[in-house]
Amino acid sequence: MKIIIKYISIILLLFFIPSILLAEEFVISHTVSLSSMPDSASQSEKITLATSISKNNVMDKLVDYLKNHPEIKSKNLYERELGGLAAGTYKIEIVKKPDGAKLQSVTAFVKPDENSEYLEKTMLHLLSDVPLRMKFQVNVSRRSLLLVEFNSMSVRFGGLTATPEHRFRENKPVIHEYLKQIIKSLRAVDLEEEALRLWRDDLKKSREKIKDYLSEAIRLDPAYAGALIARGSLLNLLEDYQQAIVDFTRAIDINSEDRRAYINRGISYRNAGQPEKALNDYNYAIQLNPKDAGVYNNRGNVYSQLGKDREALSDYNTSIQINPHSPQSFYNRGKTWIRLRRTAEAIEDFTKAISLDPAYIEAYINRGIIYGQSGKFKMAVQDLTRAIDMGVRDARVFYNRGLSLYRMGKYNDAIDDYSRAIDLAPDYADAYINRGGAYGTLRKYSKAVEDLDKAISINPEDPQAYLNRGLVYQEWKKYKKAVTDYTKVIELIPQNPLAYVNRGISYLLMGEKKPACADIRKACDLGECDNLRMVEKKGYCR
Repeated sequence: MKIIIKYISIILLLFFIPSILLAEEFVISHTVSLSSMPDSASQSEKITLATSISKNNVMDKLVDYLKNHPEIKSKNLYERELGGLAAGTYKIEIVKKPDGAKLQSVTAFVKPDENSEYLEKTMLHLLSDVPLRMKFQVNVSRRSLLLVEFNSMSVRFGGLTATPEHRFRENKPVIHEYLKQIIKSLRAVDLEEEALRLWRDDLKKSREKIKDYLSEAIRLDPAYAGALIARGSLLNLLEDYQQAIVDFTRAIDINSEDRRAYINRGISYRNAGQPEKALNDYNYAIQLNPKDAGVYNNRGNVYSQLGKDREALSDYNTSIQINPHSPQSFYNRGKTWIRLRRTAEAIEDFTKAISLDPAYIEAYINRGIIYGQSGKFKMAVQDLTRAIDMGVRDARVFYNRGLSLYRMGKYNDAIDDYSRAIDLAPDYADAYINRGGAYGTLRKYSKAVEDLDKAISINPEDPQAYLNRGLVYQEWKKYKKAVTDYTKVIELIPQNPLAYVNRGISYLLMGEKKPACADIRKACDLGECDNLRMVEKKGYCR
């Protein structure tokens, strides 16, 4: 066996494909002769072994190649991390060379410079998607470990293709079973590799196929914790949290020191509404490696779920201290600042998250919402528009942009956004309330009442819907209906001064001074005295 790494100019013959002239292509390849495989193995088993050996050798050389890649040199990745990156980026091709009717050898090869634009995009994706890169990394390591076991067995029995007859006969059962299991495990690695490539390229469309590949890999090698963790991660995405917990627990039973199993089981527990168990898993993962920023971020999420914002804040701070380049930690800390009513810090963290990841949609959305709540309506519209331009079709985004557009006096644009929110979420009561309010501002009273009627039908106990409808009726000069709605608001919230003020104004407009003055005085008792002073000045109430 020998490794070929050089610039070549040849005619490459691929049996059923016409000859293709290759000009000065960089090829990394490795060939394994089937005659070097164990005599006791079947032809298909020899092919599996030869394929794995040749792929493993090519992978080693790809790692050396990546060490000098301009995008990679500054990342300071370990060799194992480079292996995961190489496996996820490049597809190693296999060529089987026949000698007459019998297969003679297997060659693995890759052209690292071919289709460079696609490879560059894939590499950048894997650099940002650390969990997926880790799965490829474990896959590569598993193949290497199995081949080390195979080589060890070969040495132990003096070379499996040259073992003396009496010695082979004595050890045949041991050799045969051990070899069979190694080959099964190598096939499991290949299946997982195919699953991970589908995961990388089109997870949404390929979920069931990925699950099938991983399930078959686990059947072939029940002791392969990596495949269990990969399937558990997929089950998390499919929201089958209990079955995911089963897979992660099996992985922990195989290797109780595998942090990934604890981290992912913690995610499952959190999603399954068992945050205390999630905390236990994250605490143990932190014991195994106190320098893992991601685990602190995940534990912070659990603390947030439990309403322990101070503990969450401490974990996010630690995560950022360990890894100041993680947009997720800044984003999550920003959400914590919101709950602590510290909007300036929240905006600062969302801005930092966006600087680290300009495509961080949720950071734009949350910053946009805070800008709107802080009266920075133009900046709110800019952020929410950016999220929409990136493909977001979320009712709350259109709704919140509508709120800011309304406050900017762009009532028709606000109505358009409320309408889009309703299209996406037909029972979005707040969108009906605010669209009704915008119609009322434009004096389209019939449409306004129609929307507010709908909001009330969705949530009959929402005082804001009755208050807004009362305001519309009041503007529409339907004072009795306005009084009815304000009275309903008072029933729902007896301490609401606005309901008393507006009911008092409606009574005044109906010429009923006594109940009007009583309501306006009540509003003053609740802290709203401007209207009382005004009506007293005009002589309505003395």
